[in-house]
Amino acid sequence: METLKKLIRRYWHYIIYTICGFITTFVNWGSYAVLTSVVGLDYRLSNVLSWIISVSVAFFTNRTFVFGGKGNVLGEMAKFFSARVFTGAIEIILLPALVGWGLDMDVLGVDNFVAKFIVTAISTILNYILSRFVVFKVRGSEGISTEPDELTVTSDGPETEE
Repeated sequence: METLKKLIRRYWHYIIYTICGFITTFVNWGSYAVLTSVVGLDYRLSNVLSWIISVSVAFFTNRTFVFGGKGNVLGEMAKFFSARVFTGAIEIILLPALVGWGLDMDVLGVDNFVAKFIVTAISTILNYILSRFVVFKVRGSEGISTEPDELTVTSDGPETEE
């Protein structure tokens, strides 16, 4: 049990990021599925709208639970949305490209879901890198440590052992 606690403490930041990422991804995919399959919108428009919805959810979950944003909310929000515009543009360009290259298979009745899955994976990796190193960069002992062995949420989550 002590080993499990140490692992959780050591990887707390990644665990929380992953949980929030699943929530954001679920919101993205869920809204995409509803917009394409229920509302009947074109997959490109559905992709743009699902991106806007999920970026809003991602900002608040990342700021609150993952990176412990302590800076100016509007400044962090501007950087966050700018970073997401960059990865959003990649999604908007890459999804039709992948569909055009033959990755247009439907899954569970959702149009072009295989291409959407690949685009989401690429976007998730880029989003983490930009959020950690550009948007919520925290110095000192508050928030998230920048040392790989000490990644924890020091204000609300488990502390690392010294």
